[in-house]
Amino acid sequence: MALIDSKQLNPKFTGSFTLSGSSQTLVGTKVEFTNANVKISGSATSTGSFGRLDVAGNSSLVGNLTIGGNITIGDADSDSISINADLTSNIIPNADSTYDIGSSSKNWRLGYIEQVAATHVTASGNISGSVISTGSFGQLVLSGGTFTSASLASAVAREGDITGVTAGNGLTGGGSSGGVSLAVGAGTGIDVSSGAVAVDVSDFMTNGSNNRIVTATGTDGMNAEANLTFDGTTLTVAGNLTVNGTTTTVNTTNTLVTDRFMFLNSGSSTGDGGIVVSNGIPNSGSAFAFDDSANRWGFSGSVGQSDSSITPDAYASAVVTSDAAYYRKNGNIRVQSGEIYIYVE
Repeated sequence: MALIDSKQLNPKFTGSFTLSGSSQTLVGTKVEFTNANVKISGSATSTGSFGRLDVAGNSSLVGNLTIGGNITIGDADSDSISINADLTSNIIPNADSTYDIGSSSKNWRLGYIEQVAATHVTASGNISGSVISTGSFGQLVLSGGTFTSASLASAVAREGDITGVTAGNGLTGGGSSGGVSLAVGAGTGIDVSSGAVAVDVSDFMTNGSNNRIVTATGTDGMNAEANLTFDGTTLTVAGNLTVNGTTTTVNTTNTLVTDRFMFLNSGSSTGDGGIVVSNGIPNSGSAFAFDDSANRWGFSGSVGQSDSSITPDAYASAVVTSDAAYYRKNGNIRVQSGEIYIYVE
């Protein structure tokens, strides 16, 4: 056996050296190997003790490892630990109700746990289960109130005494004891029969018939109008139609008017009026209209939708049978006693 005491010799070896034999012992305050390729190995189980063991760099320990005493792993939250093995023991804290698993800012994502035994359970979301669960609580605090196990069981079972049933508006029956029932009371527009309640519009509507449009005849009455019908496609008005508004739009392929005369400008005592045909310019067109100030019909190539008067580009010449002053207009023709007269102003 070789024994080297570094306190006495303070040796420093350079180059290559080998300690051989059945046993070697290095004794000293500090034994340091600076070469990264130094290996200490043995072919049998070895024991030893160190006041302190410093290992720099990566280490690999093969085989079983038993460490006694207090153990600290990592010196900052930037260090990390990866566990690839399965745990074969309990994880028990050193003191009761002292240490946490996770934090408010670093939660564990999922926990697969067979049973949970806890003093308090706090959840910010829903607690749900895929099977029927049983359990007991000292108190269960919900947004609607606080329940004990007994009161919750009673509420779930809908147990309790009903001291009275009162018939409200439109109902009859009720009572304060024994078997009671409620009945729907019949009234205007309401028909009640065995197992059915129906609305009968004939109680408050007159002249009911298919396709008639209903109008109000007071606060509680209606009338199906015989002169106003709609079958889903055609609206028929048998009578006068009054439309009040600024613009009336008729969007049809052809408009058929069976009246012999069309009365325009009926809302004014005087003024221009006529027919405007769109010429492709939005809200504008060419007009054939009566110029009220000239007292004759004329033509205008540009009249807007909102215009109320025209300035004709040309006037229509009329063949007149009277020499009245209002017919004496440029271009008008009068035929009398075989003579033809053309008016020039």
